[in-house]
Amino acid sequence: MAKTIKDETKSDLCIASAIAFAFKYLNDYELNKIWEVVTMDKTFEKFFVMEVEKRVENKLKEIEIEKMKEAESKLKENRITTAKEMLTDGEPISKIKKYTKLTDDEIKNLQEELAC
Repeated sequence: MAKTIKDETKSDLCIASAIAFAFKYLNDYELNKIWEVVTMDKTFEKFFVMEVEKRVENKLKEIEIEKMKEAESKLKENRITTAKEMLTDGEPISKIKKYTKLTDDEIKNLQEELAC
């Protein structure tokens, strides 16, 4: 269909729309089947490759965000462990707050937890 459109910009837009639709609703197997056909048309191939690159980039961002969340979670766990040890050793809350960067409420909750 895009080949019948004389305006190159409109033709490219038509192709890009078809690719965006395909990436939203098709699985990898279906996309691979389309790829076999796509490589026969350089214009279509260009847009297809751009969509693949965008999908990969988004996936890498998701992985990076997940790793950051995991690191933040581990850091929080370490801060809590340190605060518990400091509370057990009788350190003042101001010192615990300074070294663990936990809030007063978080430290008081840990105090209550340890008291049980």
